[in-house]
Amino acid sequence: MQKIKHAIANKAIIAGSSGLIGSKLLSILLHESYYDEVLILVRTALPVSHKKLVQLVIDFDKPDARVWLGSYNFSIPADTKNGENLLLIKDRRVVVSYTVEALRIFDHYHFRVAQKEAKTAKKKLQLAKPPRKAGEKPWFADDYSDKRKIRDRELFA
Repeated sequence: MQKIKHAIANKAIIAGSSGLIGSKLLSILLHESYYDEVLILVRTALPVSHKKLVQLVIDFDKPDARVWLGSYNFSIPADTKNGENLLLIKDRRVVVSYTVEALRIFDHYHFRVAQKEAKTAKKKLQLAKPPRKAGEKPWFADDYSDKRKIRDRELFA
C-alpha cells in the first residue's frame, strides 16, 4: 500500500464569502499569518486578489452540478486514519433539491437568530416597508436588477 504524503498547510474554507459576515471573515483570514491558503466557495468570482486566496466557483443549477456530503472533514486523519465517508451526487435535480433544502434550513435558523437578537434588544422584529416616496429605492431593488439575484429569485419563487 502506498502512503499518501501531505504538505502541511493551514487552510480555511469559507462558503458564502460575499455577504456581510463572510466578506469580513475573508478579509480577516487573508491577513491572518496562521493561514497559508483561504479557499472560498462562490457562485460568482469575487473581485478580490490575494496570494493566499483560491476561489472555487460553484453553481448548483447547471448540468455539471455536484453535491458532496458525508462525514469527511478534509483533514489528514480523514485521508489516512479515520473511517470517514464521502458521497458525490452528480444528478442536477438532486443537487438543486439538496441546495434548496439547505437554504431553507439556513433561512430558518437565520430567522431564529434575528428573533433572539430582537428580543434581547427589546425591539420589534418586522418586515422592511416598501418605498413611500417617488424615486425612493426599495430594499428589494437588487433582486430585480442584479443578474444573479434575478436568477435566484426566479429559481426559488
